Amino acid sequence: MNEFLKAETLLDKIVNFIRSKNLSQFEEFIVAYHFASNREYKFAPKNSPFQMCRSYVDVLNKGYCVCVGYATVLKCLCDKLDIECAVQGSLAKNKFGKIINHANNLVRLKDDKYHIDGIYYCDPRMDCLNFANIKTRITFGKSTH
Repeated sequence: MNEFLKAETLLDKIVNFIRSKNLSQFEEFIVAYHFASNREYKFAPKNSPFQMCRSYVDVLNKGYCVCVGYATVLKCLCDKLDIECAVQGSLAKNKFGKIINHANNLVRLKDDKYHIDGIYYCDPRMDCLNFANIKTRITFGKSTH
């Protein structure tokens, strides 16, 4: 239970910081996105529980994180910010060209300041500390659905 409370306290602290800046919805989302992606992609040690690098509680407390961990942290922040967001399963190619399971987010943004109104795909794992480079930082693609 302490681990849960510690993770929730950290999320609340981030949300309170974001809310204190009086940002538009899109700006709030960008800050949340950067917080979610600002960690290394790192598997939990062998024989660890499956969720250790996937659960937002373990991601925030233990530092292990894979794609679903990034997506879940972003979803938790968006929920607290009243931004509609979902974690979606998908497929991706790994560095060897093999098709693997993947997770990312769909987010519903409506922001008059930036004339944004739609459902957008985003993948915080693509911008994590050990995968991102200057050319790929913040990748968004508008959903066609």
